[in-house]
Amino acid sequence: LADIALVALDGGAEGLMIPSKMFYYMAAGAAVIGICKGRNDESNIIQNTNCGTIIEPKKPEELAALIKELSKDTKKLRKFKECARKSSVSNFSRNACTEKLNKELKNKNSLIYPLGVYSKTDILKFNPLGSGGSINENGELEVAVTSLDETIYNFKPDYIKMDIEGAEKEALLGA
Repeated sequence: LADIALVALDGGAEGLMIPSKMFYYMAAGAAVIGICKGRNDESNIIQNTNCGTIIEPKKPEELAALIKELSKDTKKLRKFKECARKSSVSNFSRNACTEKLNKELKNKNSLIYPLGVYSKTDILKFNPLGSGGSINENGELEVAVTSLDETIYNFKPDYIKMDIEGAEKEALLGA
């Protein structure tokens, strides 16, 4: 695993996204060099967590010098790496994010259902492998699912967030 990870943010994407690979690198305990312009979410996270440093795009000589500096200053590099891992667990892990989301949703009178959504109530087999997993009759995981109508029968939602790996049509058939 690398000690230093580069995370580039394309010009024009500031304020629109954070490259997700940054969180994987932090979880792995790598120091992060953010290649981005100005203040944005990426630079704020790196600075606020002290997990690395920022450099402007299109400055390869400065980037090379920064990498050399960090490779020689092992104390600074170790500090960045420790902060990356610690912040990843405390701020960006699945548990931390779920807890934050639950608190936020409770403040907004929202409901969270620990079920999959499908056209009917059932137990589906799920294959978690690949780039998101899929419903598969030979899958190794069983997932409890229910229809939207059965779940929110007495409630008219303003917004429904579903991340259901290609089963959107089946979920909507249950509404």
